Amino acid sequence: MNVWDNVNFRIIPELMGLFKNVADIQTADMLNLPVPKLKDSKYNLVSSEPGEFTLEEIKSYGERAERIRSGGIDPSSDNMLKIVRC
Repeated sequence: MNVWDNVNFRIIPELMGLFKNVADIQTADMLNLPVPKLKDSKYNLVSSEPGEFTLEEIKSYGERAERIRSGGIDPSSDNMLKIVRC
């Protein structure tokens, strides 16, 4: 049994309060860290074509997903979450 199955979500504010008591949370504004400037204040987007390995991996993910969707695979051995986490 998963311990989170019957969580009472009314306790979230209390949990957040407890977490703040033990966690040292610092935001970027609080730390005043230097931020590098963009050249000409613009992003430089670079694109490239996928390599052979990448194309083969994408194809294999699609084939796995199709087998799972069609019911040809036992969910305990392969499932969509395993594909997404690759």
